[in-house]
Amino acid sequence: MRVEPPPSPPSASRLPVEVTTADGARAWPALVDQGAQLVLTCDTGIAAHEAVAYAQQREVFGKTLMGFQVTRHKLVEMATKITVAREFNYRVAAKMQAGENVVTEVSMAKNFACEVCDQVVYDAVQIHGGYGYIQDFPVERLYRDAKITQLYEGTSEVQKMVIAGNLLKEECQYQEYA
Repeated sequence: MRVEPPPSPPSASRLPVEVTTADGARAWPALVDQGAQLVLTCDTGIAAHEAVAYAQQREVFGKTLMGFQVTRHKLVEMATKITVAREFNYRVAAKMQAGENVVTEVSMAKNFACEVCDQVVYDAVQIHGGYGYIQDFPVERLYRDAKITQLYEGTSEVQKMVIAGNLLKEECQYQEYA
């Protein structure tokens, strides 16, 4: 399995002024430039690459970890999650560039990317086994750093509050037209 380095994100110059939360606060504006895309390109890409490389060289019971179906399945799940999160980020970036109000989607993308980061890095440590906790291996540092992605630029709970508030607001608007 080959894990490709992530492509450059589409350029999104700025979040339109009208893209704000219900209380007037700016939505998570660093989505494309730094936030969720950074999470995906750094932690998850490196973690997946390290897991693949380790699984190809580590031998257990006479074969490499890559020779075990459970390891291959875990790597496939990691690659799938990374791809889905990256594509969702690109979709939100395109909507942002088109001038659409993407507050809800920005928060969803950030929240989802952070969850993917946490899961992928955790799985990379699992593939490394006990070596995943040794500072000689990059996944140890990634595992420690993964938690901060859920905290900066708005915690996961704050992102969920933004999402819920906007979904409720949208539901109320739909009921007005019914």
